[in-house]
Amino acid sequence: MADMSDWFIMKDPVEHRQKALEWRRCKSNAERERFVKVNGVRWSEILRLSYFDLIQFVVIDPMHCLFLGIAKWITKRIWIDEDVLTEKALQSIQKKMSEFKLPSDLGRIPGKIHCGEGFSNFTADQWRNFFLIYATVVLWNHLPNKDRKILTYFVRVCTILVRRIVEINDMKEAHELLVKIIKLIEEHYGEGKITPNLHLSLHLCECSYDYGPLYSFCSEVIGIELLNKRPSVSSLSEFPTNEMYQFLMNSRNILESPITGCEEFLGIFLAPRSEDIRLDEQIYDLLIEYYKDTYVDSIFRKPFTENLPNSTIVINKANRYGRCQIGAEIFGSAAATRHIKSSFVLAKFINRDGNSVDTYPGQIQFFFEHSVHLSSHNLTHKLAYIKWYKPANLTSRFHFSIDDDVKTCNVELWEDSFYLSSRDNIIPIHNILGQFIPVKYKKSDRSNAKEYLAVIPINRKFHLR
Repeated sequence: MADMSDWFIMKDPVEHRQKALEWRRCKSNAERERFVKVNGVRWSEILRLSYFDLIQFVVIDPMHCLFLGIAKWITKRIWIDEDVLTEKALQSIQKKMSEFKLPSDLGRIPGKIHCGEGFSNFTADQWRNFFLIYATVVLWNHLPNKDRKILTYFVRVCTILVRRIVEINDMKEAHELLVKIIKLIEEHYGEGKITPNLHLSLHLCECSYDYGPLYSFCSEVIGIELLNKRPSVSSLSEFPTNEMYQFLMNSRNILESPITGCEEFLGIFLAPRSEDIRLDEQIYDLLIEYYKDTYVDSIFRKPFTENLPNSTIVINKANRYGRCQIGAEIFGSAAATRHIKSSFVLAKFINRDGNSVDTYPGQIQFFFEHSVHLSSHNLTHKLAYIKWYKPANLTSRFHFSIDDDVKTCNVELWEDSFYLSSRDNIIPIHNILGQFIPVKYKKSDRSNAKEYLAVIPINRKFHLR
């Protein structure tokens, strides 16, 4: 692995075709088998197509390579077989996993990983969920530093590769991390632990360059809801022009203008629903502050207060909802107790220094629609009232990082308490970045150890930065 450029060389399609023709000229099955062992090539009828490049046009199956291949191999054949994860550790891992409360649409992990070989019969989906959701929190205390690096790098790779929208720089990062993983395995566990799937993973970046994000040719793992209603490939042309235009305009609006909450969004509010209710007085005051910050050139006030020139009256009347659906994703709230597991969300805020931006976790209390008459128009705003968690100190927050590099931290630790109510509790639903799974976590086994909230991001169906 010293210098990839010396050995990581793509096969020549012309030479491959010539070798395939040589295979056809073999006289017996035994001769053909010997030829394959030496050259690794067989004839395929598809090679009769002169334009078909069998090297570039064959893609790596991410489902089998990443999840049924590498994830399973690292866990079972390295960590378990090499006694990094003992039976006692597996029992502790299972106990911690039982504390996770996942939204119903994420599926479930089998409940007895400590029995038999452990992790038996996991599907690709379950391996994906295990590494993206459970692994960092449940494995960290049972792994030495070298294996924490393997874990952290692999979780980051999976996070990037299962996204719907992937930037080229992210793909390069994923490729570099895969190389680091293979080097770590070779260095600490020997060349015998380097499998074909580990080698094939180094081609995933090239496959993505040619065919787009991995989900586009791996529907078994992530699913492609966008195409579900289209009966055939030819029907792709049936996408209405207005849908494409609306998507383009929404994208431009997000990039070029501040979000107020009255923009169109491709979603709906769901029950439980309460119409024309009065907001609590404290929330009503925060709503007026929200409007003042959002429309800086306008003046807002309550009814029956000082009648300032050109001021806008904010009526205390709103429609409140317990859930919101955007595409195939449903966000719950504390007001919808059956859906409280999907009420934990992330959003970005500008820090107090006025320059840096940070992502904050919080819990949605409820969604609401509120209308205000402004500039001769009645504007309906789609908003969420969210309580935000307090950050832990930097050392604790980035506890799951490698070599004190915060960029390697896939899961953060936050205080298990909320900020006091403020104007930031009300945000447009357009500003919700995605969901996370909260899990209580202690950095040590001491009885008096402080309990934090582990914030585990969930890859959103529509990935936003």
